[in-house]
Amino acid sequence: MQHSRTIGWLACLMGLSTAAAAHHSYTEFNQRETVEIEGTLTVVAWQNPHTRLEVRVGGSSEPQLWDIETGSVNSMRRQGVPLDALQVGDTVKIAGWPSKRSTARLYATNLLGRGHELLFQSGAPRWPGSATYRESFTASSSAPAAAVDMPTLFRVWAIDLNDPDTRPGFLSRYQYSLTEAAKRAVAAFDPVTESVSTGCTPKGMPLLMGQPFPIEFVDRGDTILLRLEEYDAVRTIYLPAAAQRAPQTASPLGRSRGHWDDGTLVVDTDLIDTPYFSSAGIPLSKAARTRESFSLSVDGRRLVYNLTVTDPATFTVPAEAMRAWVARDGEQVLPFDCKSPRY
Repeated sequence: MQHSRTIGWLACLMGLSTAAAAHHSYTEFNQRETVEIEGTLTVVAWQNPHTRLEVRVGGSSEPQLWDIETGSVNSMRRQGVPLDALQVGDTVKIAGWPSKRSTARLYATNLLGRGHELLFQSGAPRWPGSATYRESFTASSSAPAAAVDMPTLFRVWAIDLNDPDTRPGFLSRYQYSLTEAAKRAVAAFDPVTESVSTGCTPKGMPLLMGQPFPIEFVDRGDTILLRLEEYDAVRTIYLPAAAQRAPQTASPLGRSRGHWDDGTLVVDTDLIDTPYFSSAGIPLSKAARTRESFSLSVDGRRLVYNLTVTDPATFTVPAEAMRAWVARDGEQVLPFDCKSPRY
């Protein structure tokens, strides 16, 4: 087994790691160290939210089974990764971050098998001479935004890894003024052993809005559907004509009521029942309220999102954050079909 230190190469995509830490617990893994193993594939499960592999390392007398976690199948399909190129019984090399909870567990950043090297996160090619495929949340992260004939909110919106404003995990990019009770809750939160969501349950509001996959607005007349690829989540936004149909009971996504303000969609959400505001363990009380605005650029290629969260139990002043999406030709919201991870 070969060990090597890696320092700082992840920084350019730290937003992605922070976003996924909410469910996929990247904080379980030591991102400052890289471990390389070589062995035989015994399990291959290309799935969302994270692919799972199992690799047998060592001789037949005392083999060691390694549990490997890595990127989502949706993001790999978008880049044309040849998933059928790997089969149980193949000899593979895998490099990645070691787990802080298990001595035989990795988050893979690089995988080599049958002459193909798969790159996850911001991993650079590790083994020269192989065809390389990079995981990406967008159909082409370097492609320009689509030309838009008529600006409209009602389309699919994607991230652009070259545009920092569109990277997910936006809630973790800001500093917030916390109450003393919230500070104590954050101090007690252990990101290695705790997660802000479990299984395949969608994240609550507003954490859900930091997901890295495409979103789509669908016009239903007196309501608007906001479809988010991660966990196949759907938010229903009730416009004034449908206000009487808005739910009266609390839920993780809350009750969202919207209106148009000079072309900007403004959404107020209450009845939010979810324990966390962000992947850092900042709590959220049932008294929390959010206001969101979705506004288009003049050319219709960019969607700017502003969020304000009011929660006296957590924030001494309202929390504010911002992110964006871009229009991209051919992009779509894919089925997520989540499978609960082993860990």
